Amino acid sequence: MKVFISYSHKDKRLRDSLEDHLAPLRRLRGTDVWTDRALLAGDVIDEEIRRQLTTADVVVLIVSQHFFKSNYCYDIELKEAMRRHAAGEARVVPVIVRPVDLWYEATFGKLLAVPEDGKPVTEWRNRDRAWTQVAAEIRRNIEEQEARSKPKHDGGCTPVHLPWPENPYFQDPHDLLGRIAESLNAGGTAVVTHGMGGVGKTQAALHYAHRARDRYRVVWWVEAETSAGRDLGYQTLAKALSLPEADAREAAATRAAVRDWLARNDGWLLVFDNAEDAASLKDWLPVRPAGHALISSRSPHWGRMATRIPLDHWSEADSAAFLLARTGSADRAGAEALAKDLDGLALALEQAAAYIESTGCGFAEYRRLFERRFAALAAQGKPEDYPATLLTTWDVSLTAAEAACPAASDLLRLLAFFAPDDIPRTLFTEHGKELPESLAPLADEVTFNDAVAALQRQALLKAEPDSLSLHRLVQRVTRSRIDDPVLWVNAGIRLVNAAFPFDGDDVRFWPTCVRLRPHAEALLVRIDDGCIEKNHAGRLLNQLGFFLRHRAELPAAKRHCERAVQIGEIALGQDHPAVATFIDNLASVMQSLGDLKGAREGFERALRISETAYGPEHTTVATRVNNLASVLRDLGDLTGARAGFERALRIGEVADGSDHPSMAVRISNLAVVLHDLGDLTGARDGHERALRIDEAAYGQNHPFLAIRINNLACVLLDLGDLKGARAGYERALAILETTLGPDHPNTTIARHNLANCPPPPAEP
Repeated sequence: MKVFISYSHKDKRLRDSLEDHLAPLRRLRGTDVWTDRALLAGDVIDEEIRRQLTTADVVVLIVSQHFFKSNYCYDIELKEAMRRHAAGEARVVPVIVRPVDLWYEATFGKLLAVPEDGKPVTEWRNRDRAWTQVAAEIRRNIEEQEARSKPKHDGGCTPVHLPWPENPYFQDPHDLLGRIAESLNAGGTAVVTHGMGGVGKTQAALHYAHRARDRYRVVWWVEAETSAGRDLGYQTLAKALSLPEADAREAAATRAAVRDWLARNDGWLLVFDNAEDAASLKDWLPVRPAGHALISSRSPHWGRMATRIPLDHWSEADSAAFLLARTGSADRAGAEALAKDLDGLALALEQAAAYIESTGCGFAEYRRLFERRFAALAAQGKPEDYPATLLTTWDVSLTAAEAACPAASDLLRLLAFFAPDDIPRTLFTEHGKELPESLAPLADEVTFNDAVAALQRQALLKAEPDSLSLHRLVQRVTRSRIDDPVLWVNAGIRLVNAAFPFDGDDVRFWPTCVRLRPHAEALLVRIDDGCIEKNHAGRLLNQLGFFLRHRAELPAAKRHCERAVQIGEIALGQDHPAVATFIDNLASVMQSLGDLKGAREGFERALRISETAYGPEHTTVATRVNNLASVLRDLGDLTGARAGFERALRIGEVADGSDHPSMAVRISNLAVVLHDLGDLTGARDGHERALRIDEAAYGQNHPFLAIRINNLACVLLDLGDLKGARAGYERALAILETTLGPDHPNTTIARHNLANCPPPPAEP
């Protein structure tokens, strides 16, 4: 099969870009893509181009205004290509790369151009996507041309058994059909398209079989989920092939006869739909099949038996385009919103479109029903040409997973309440002891891995070495079938709470906090009066708010801290020491937001509770006193602030030791007040001591150090040490930009301080 590319040399760069996307075609058996780049020294250029053009099976025309203005392209290559196309000698594929005049249609008649709608490639925002579509269309032309030249079955009739007609609404945004063809034609004997139920495996296999039927002597569909289904498929195939064993009493005899025929004959395509795994087909496929087997399966485990082609979800843009085309609606905004809800799942999109088409309800109304009556919608409206509804498909998958590992259903129900992506496996492997007794089997690492494997084999989740992920609709279906979610929400909160770091103010723990945040928020939004794990929920809310305050996400931090206080007061009582911690953190957020009066009241309440619980000399009391002193400073009460910081220091030195990292905070705060009061020497000594403690505790590039360095630089500036001050501001800014990012408030302060620091005088 020869492909000839005709182009103007002014479009050479576009020609090169297209050739890059056509590279996979060269792996198709017997396919050669030719341009004048293939000319060799000594070739007679015009003669060689004419020879290649007149022998090509597919001619690609790179259409632009330059192409039409080229006498050679227009008078020779274009006219010869169109003559051969009209005579049935070749297929012509016009590719519009730049805008052309309206008389283009008169030139090519009814010959369709690519990419879609004749839109020039140079006007596509996503150039790669345009070339991918062009490559897919050229591939289709190659396959159709090859099919016409391939001899038919001896009787002139191709035995075909396909369960449904070709779906006129089928879309292939990821060129799955092209990838299947490429793998088969490259010599592979089996291709697996795998993915969760409803992602479109069966439809892709069906559409490929319809598209390719003219290229095979036999095209046969086998329901491969059970051995009985496989045997029935082979029995009907044996009859179509007139094999003597078609009516054998034993299914094994028929199976062996068909296997032998498949090993000795080529030109056949067998589709094994919904096969469980490689072992399930071992007795049906010969070791060295002479034809092609296309297998759809939820399992990703096929070893050497098959080339594995993962089936991706559709993008929101492709999903919206399908909904608009399928329903005939012009409501693009509504289609895009529904596409986002359905998260690119082919069966869900088809069910929605079928329901909207039959009821005329529109996208907005379907979304409203989808939110309130999801289970009812997912269970009804089986689309024509689809074997099952969404719920039926997943019921079968879950039943199979439970049969393999009884704990699989519990794991799926638990994960249904997490955020869908990147659920850390360590929640179970390191914190499984937090699970309630009824879910204790999941705390066993072997049982947990067995449950994960069972769900992954059915494509109900995706497992990575350190994480698990679920499709959003799998979660929604699972949640819709749980009458009382309290057990599962509480268990999830216990796991995430156990894993959430205590030191949310320390950037070294931020990656863990960032990873756990979406799961914490997904679980916490579901707590209500039925939540029995209020102590765990309160602590998790508090730690999340504490982390977000230091990330400068203050409104979110305030919401979580307020909820922590509310839950803590209900679960533990208004004077519990843990509630004092929640109140103290909420007061810190209020201080950052500028509500100094509210912050002072909060700090004072937290201090009273802690003094009652621990006595006046406890390290926790030192923290409360320090925080209250900080807001007194903001309120302008420097005397009160100094007394508070000095008390916090006295308590801390006895309780924690003079070099404890918490002492650096208190020493630095006291030094700031001394600076305010004009004691520059005392302030400098304090900041230098705090800096030494933090350097020993955190190293040289921690944001805590940057705060100390910045504060010391402020004192040096007032002492007239411009060189030392500027060096300090520069070092602080470099640390903060690296650790907190350029937009964090602390970084902004350091940048402002540096900008306002006068340059030191020139040295003599």
